[in-house]
Amino acid sequence: MDLTVISYPKRHCSDANLNISGCNNIETYLTGNFETIGDLKHALLSSSPSSSESINRTIFLALSNDGDITLLTEDQRKPSHYDVIDGSTILITNKLSPRSLEVTVNFEKWSEKRWFYSTDEVSDVKRWVEEEFHVPPRRQILDIFRNEMHADMKLEDYAINERPSIRLREIAVDQTRMIRFDVNIEFRNDGAYQRREKYCMENRDTLRMLMLNVEIRNGSRNWKSFSLSIGGIGQCIESAATGLSFEELGVVDGSELNLVLSS
Repeated sequence: MDLTVISYPKRHCSDANLNISGCNNIETYLTGNFETIGDLKHALLSSSPSSSESINRTIFLALSNDGDITLLTEDQRKPSHYDVIDGSTILITNKLSPRSLEVTVNFEKWSEKRWFYSTDEVSDVKRWVEEEFHVPPRRQILDIFRNEMHADMKLEDYAINERPSIRLREIAVDQTRMIRFDVNIEFRNDGAYQRREKYCMENRDTLRMLMLNVEIRNGSRNWKSFSLSIGGIGQCIESAATGLSFEELGVVDGSELNLVLSS
């Protein structure tokens, strides 16, 4: 896909989230065949003499001609997924250094503010949102720059000024969505074999689906039973509960599960 991209736009944008003091206004014109967003990011950084930060400390956003702003987060996606086309404008800015942030969350006609630290996780915001708006974390979608904020990410991964504005959407109970979580696995009677794995599944998938995925990743280990706890607290879930969904169990985006397998 051949693209001509303009980075560091000089034009004014009215979005409150883009109120950046001291934003670099250097324009860089870049033409190339970029298969993924990751390719585009690396090319932009290497062509911009003022970019001294590593790609892990840099935020990229696309500005459309209609004024829509999109945070470019998934490096493996094609540019077309984010509507990055020939002549698109890309804003490049460094992540905030550690500091306090005044976070505003908007939900329907209500709005609430609270101070967080830039290195706080999105899960901290989700817990506060539950207290303020009475929406449980498993039914929250927090949006900024047309992207869903993941619970295991930090505010510095999304906020580019000290007063980020976030939109809260409530998920219908029967709505299917993807969740990401970590599983700490202990294989008993197998030389105390332990490992930590990341999973991305639907909130309505069951524990049976998780066990199938564990078996595929680790090979047949002939275990006969398992026990599962969420975050190391709460009731321990035994093998008979394989038909329960993650939503029923309260597993949300960013959860940590502890799985013990016994032969």
